[in-house]
Amino acid sequence: MASLTPAQQGRFLKINERLGITAEVAARQMEHLQAAQSGQRSTQSGKQELVFSSDPVESHVPPIYLSVGSIADVKRLVGVEDNNDDAHVAYPQAFPQQYADVFRTAKSKGEVFGKVHPEFFAHLEKAAHAFVMGNSRKVQEYEEAINAVLFPGRIAVFTGEDLIIPANGVLRITGPDPVYLNYQSITTGADAEIWITTKATLNTQYFNAQ
Repeated sequence: MASLTPAQQGRFLKINERLGITAEVAARQMEHLQAAQSGQRSTQSGKQELVFSSDPVESHVPPIYLSVGSIADVKRLVGVEDNNDDAHVAYPQAFPQQYADVFRTAKSKGEVFGKVHPEFFAHLEKAAHAFVMGNSRKVQEYEEAINAVLFPGRIAVFTGEDLIIPANGVLRITGPDPVYLNYQSITTGADAEIWITTKATLNTQYFNAQ
Protein backbone atom coordinates (compact mmCIF):
# COMPACT_ATOMS: atom_id res chain seq x y z
CA MET A 1 0.00 0.00 0.00
CA ALA A 2 1.35 3.42 -0.97
CA SER A 3 1.92 5.89 1.85
CA LEU A 4 0.11 9.08 0.85
CA THR A 5 0.70 12.53 2.27
CA PRO A 6 -2.27 14.20 3.97
CA ALA A 7 -2.65 16.42 0.90
CA GLN A 8 -2.78 13.41 -1.45
CA GLN A 9 -5.25 11.62 0.80
CA GLY A 10 -7.39 14.74 0.85
CA ARG A 11 -7.41 15.00 -2.94
CA PHE A 12 -8.47 11.36 -3.27
CA LEU A 13 -11.30 11.79 -0.76
CA LYS A 14 -12.42 15.05 -2.36
CA ILE A 15 -12.87 13.33 -5.72
CA ASN A 16 -14.98 10.56 -4.20
CA GLU A 17 -16.98 13.16 -2.30
CA ARG A 18 -17.65 14.99 -5.55
CA LEU A 19 -18.79 11.69 -7.09
CA GLY A 20 -21.06 11.04 -4.12
CA ILE A 21 -19.21 7.85 -3.13
CA THR A 22 -18.92 7.08 0.57
CA ALA A 23 -16.03 5.26 2.24
CA GLU A 24 -18.32 2.26 2.82
CA VAL A 25 -19.25 1.99 -0.87
CA ALA A 26 -15.59 2.31 -1.92
CA ALA A 27 -14.54 -0.35 0.61
CA ARG A 28 -17.21 -2.75 -0.65
CA GLN A 29 -16.01 -2.35 -4.22
CA MET A 30 -12.41 -2.98 -3.09
CA GLU A 31 -13.59 -6.30 -1.63
CA HIS A 32 -14.99 -7.22 -5.05
CA LEU A 33 -11.68 -6.22 -6.68
CA GLN A 34 -9.66 -8.39 -4.28
CA ALA A 35 -11.98 -11.34 -4.93
CA ALA A 36 -11.71 -10.84 -8.70
CA GLN A 37 -7.92 -10.68 -8.59
CA SER A 38 -7.64 -13.81 -6.46
CA GLY A 39 -9.36 -15.72 -9.26
CA GLN A 40 -7.95 -13.74 -12.16
CA ARG A 41 -8.29 -15.20 -15.63
CA SER A 42 -5.72 -15.45 -18.40
CA THR A 43 -5.96 -14.14 -21.96
CA GLN A 44 -5.08 -16.28 -24.98
CA SER A 45 -1.57 -14.82 -24.77
CA GLY A 46 -1.24 -16.04 -21.19
CA LYS A 47 -1.58 -12.63 -19.52
CA GLN A 48 -3.62 -12.26 -16.34
CA GLU A 49 -6.58 -10.03 -17.26
CA LEU A 50 -8.74 -7.77 -15.11
CA VAL A 51 -11.73 -6.08 -16.77
CA PHE A 52 -13.31 -2.83 -15.62
CA SER A 53 -16.38 -2.31 -17.77
CA SER A 54 -19.53 -0.22 -17.67
CA ASP A 55 -21.27 -3.44 -18.78
CA PRO A 56 -21.87 -5.36 -15.52
CA VAL A 57 -21.97 -8.69 -17.35
CA GLU A 58 -18.48 -8.12 -18.76
CA SER A 59 -16.89 -6.40 -15.77
CA HIS A 60 -14.93 -8.47 -13.26
CA VAL A 61 -15.78 -5.87 -10.58
CA PRO A 62 -19.33 -4.49 -10.22
CA PRO A 63 -19.27 -0.83 -11.32
CA ILE A 64 -20.74 2.00 -9.29
CA TYR A 65 -23.14 3.87 -11.59
CA LEU A 66 -23.69 7.61 -11.54
CA SER A 67 -26.62 9.02 -13.52
CA VAL A 68 -25.82 12.12 -15.56
CA GLY A 69 -28.46 14.34 -17.10
CA SER A 70 -26.26 16.69 -19.09
CA ILE A 71 -22.73 17.34 -20.29
CA ALA A 72 -22.45 19.96 -17.53
CA ASP A 73 -23.04 17.16 -14.99
CA VAL A 74 -20.14 15.21 -16.47
CA LYS A 75 -17.93 18.31 -16.38
CA ARG A 76 -18.73 18.76 -12.68
CA LEU A 77 -18.05 15.11 -11.82
CA VAL A 78 -14.76 14.93 -13.71
CA GLY A 79 -13.67 18.18 -12.10
CA VAL A 80 -11.64 19.82 -14.88
CA GLU A 81 -11.89 23.61 -14.54
CA ASP A 82 -12.39 25.86 -17.56
CA ASN A 83 -9.27 27.83 -16.72
CA ASN A 84 -6.94 24.78 -16.85
CA ASP A 85 -4.32 24.49 -19.58
CA ASP A 86 -6.19 23.16 -22.63
CA ALA A 87 -3.30 22.94 -25.09
CA HIS A 88 -3.85 19.17 -25.35
CA VAL A 89 -7.58 19.47 -26.14
CA ALA A 90 -8.81 19.21 -29.74
CA TYR A 91 -11.75 21.54 -30.38
CA PRO A 92 -14.25 21.01 -33.20
CA GLN A 93 -15.10 23.44 -35.95
CA ALA A 94 -17.76 26.09 -35.29
CA PHE A 95 -21.27 24.73 -34.80
CA PRO A 96 -23.05 24.40 -38.19
CA GLN A 97 -25.82 26.98 -37.97
CA GLN A 98 -28.02 25.06 -40.40
CA TYR A 99 -28.61 22.55 -37.59
CA ALA A 100 -29.55 25.10 -34.92
CA ASP A 101 -33.27 24.95 -35.69
CA VAL A 102 -33.19 21.14 -35.84
CA PHE A 103 -32.03 20.85 -32.24
CA ARG A 104 -34.36 23.59 -31.02
CA THR A 105 -37.48 22.05 -32.56
CA ALA A 106 -36.84 18.28 -32.66
CA LYS A 107 -39.16 16.28 -30.41
CA SER A 108 -37.04 13.09 -30.35
CA LYS A 109 -33.56 11.76 -31.01
CA GLY A 110 -34.96 9.87 -33.99
CA GLU A 111 -36.05 13.14 -35.56
CA VAL A 112 -32.56 14.59 -35.03
CA PHE A 113 -30.88 11.55 -36.58
CA GLY A 114 -33.12 11.83 -39.60
CA LYS A 115 -32.26 15.48 -40.27
CA VAL A 116 -28.55 15.69 -39.43
CA HIS A 117 -25.70 14.40 -41.60
CA PRO A 118 -23.94 11.42 -39.93
CA GLU A 119 -20.58 13.21 -40.18
CA PHE A 120 -21.84 15.84 -37.75
CA PHE A 121 -21.99 13.33 -34.89
CA ALA A 122 -18.19 12.94 -34.98
CA HIS A 123 -17.94 16.71 -34.38
CA LEU A 124 -20.49 16.36 -31.58
CA GLU A 125 -18.44 13.69 -29.80
CA LYS A 126 -15.34 15.87 -30.20
CA ALA A 127 -17.20 18.85 -28.74
CA ALA A 128 -18.41 16.77 -25.79
CA HIS A 129 -14.87 15.67 -24.98
CA ALA A 130 -13.62 19.27 -25.29
CA PHE A 131 -16.46 20.51 -23.05
CA VAL A 132 -15.43 18.14 -20.25
CA MET A 133 -11.64 18.13 -20.57
CA GLY A 134 -11.07 21.68 -21.82
CA ASN A 135 -12.72 25.09 -21.70
CA SER A 136 -16.47 24.50 -21.98
CA ARG A 137 -17.02 28.11 -23.06
CA LYS A 138 -15.20 27.41 -26.33
CA VAL A 139 -17.84 24.84 -27.34
CA GLN A 140 -20.85 26.36 -25.61
CA GLU A 141 -22.76 26.57 -28.90
CA TYR A 142 -22.67 22.74 -29.02
CA GLU A 143 -24.11 22.24 -25.53
CA GLU A 144 -27.79 22.02 -26.49
CA ALA A 145 -27.03 19.51 -29.26
CA ILE A 146 -24.78 17.42 -27.01
CA ASN A 147 -27.49 17.16 -24.38
CA ALA A 148 -30.15 16.33 -26.95
CA VAL A 149 -28.18 13.45 -28.50
CA LEU A 150 -25.93 12.03 -25.78
CA PHE A 151 -28.01 12.43 -22.61
CA PRO A 152 -29.35 11.28 -20.24
CA GLY A 153 -26.64 8.72 -19.54
CA ARG A 154 -24.46 7.21 -16.86
CA ILE A 155 -20.84 6.87 -15.78
CA ALA A 156 -19.31 3.70 -14.33
CA VAL A 157 -16.95 4.37 -11.41
CA PHE A 158 -14.22 2.16 -9.95
CA THR A 159 -12.50 3.40 -6.81
CA GLY A 160 -10.55 2.32 -3.77
CA GLU A 161 -7.17 2.30 -2.11
CA ASP A 162 -4.62 0.39 -4.20
CA LEU A 163 -5.03 -0.95 -7.72
CA ILE A 164 -2.25 -3.41 -8.53
CA ILE A 165 -1.75 -4.81 -12.02
CA PRO A 166 0.70 -7.68 -11.58
CA ALA A 167 3.69 -8.44 -13.77
CA ASN A 168 2.58 -9.51 -17.24
CA GLY A 169 -1.01 -8.55 -16.32
CA VAL A 170 -3.59 -6.58 -18.26
CA LEU A 171 -6.18 -4.09 -17.04
CA ARG A 172 -8.84 -3.68 -19.72
CA ILE A 173 -11.10 -0.63 -19.40
CA THR A 174 -14.08 -0.93 -21.69
CA GLY A 175 -17.87 -0.80 -22.09
CA PRO A 176 -20.56 1.30 -23.78
CA ASP A 177 -20.57 4.05 -21.13
CA PRO A 178 -17.74 6.27 -19.89
CA VAL A 179 -15.57 4.82 -17.12
CA TYR A 180 -14.02 6.80 -14.24
CA LEU A 181 -11.21 5.43 -12.06
CA ASN A 182 -10.16 7.04 -8.79
CA TYR A 183 -7.54 5.12 -6.77
CA GLN A 184 -5.16 6.21 -4.07
CA SER A 185 -2.38 4.40 -5.91
CA ILE A 186 -1.92 2.39 -9.09
CA THR A 187 1.00 -0.01 -9.43
CA THR A 188 1.91 -1.80 -12.65
CA GLY A 189 4.28 -4.76 -12.54
CA ALA A 190 6.89 -5.58 -15.15
CA ASP A 191 5.36 -5.84 -18.66
CA ALA A 192 1.88 -5.03 -17.32
CA GLU A 193 -0.46 -3.19 -19.68
CA ILE A 194 -3.56 -1.00 -19.51
CA TRP A 195 -5.89 -1.30 -22.50
CA ILE A 196 -8.53 1.42 -22.88
CA THR A 197 -11.28 0.96 -25.46
CA THR A 198 -13.87 3.42 -24.15
CA LYS A 199 -14.05 6.97 -22.86
CA ALA A 200 -12.14 6.86 -19.61
CA THR A 201 -10.73 9.10 -16.89
CA LEU A 202 -7.99 7.83 -14.58
CA ASN A 203 -7.14 9.55 -11.30
CA THR A 204 -4.48 8.42 -8.88
CA GLN A 205 -2.36 10.14 -6.26
CA TYR A 206 0.57 7.78 -6.74
CA PHE A 207 1.53 5.85 -9.89
CA ASN A 208 4.28 3.25 -9.63
CA ALA A 209 5.52 1.50 -12.79
CA GLN A 210 7.87 -1.33 -11.81
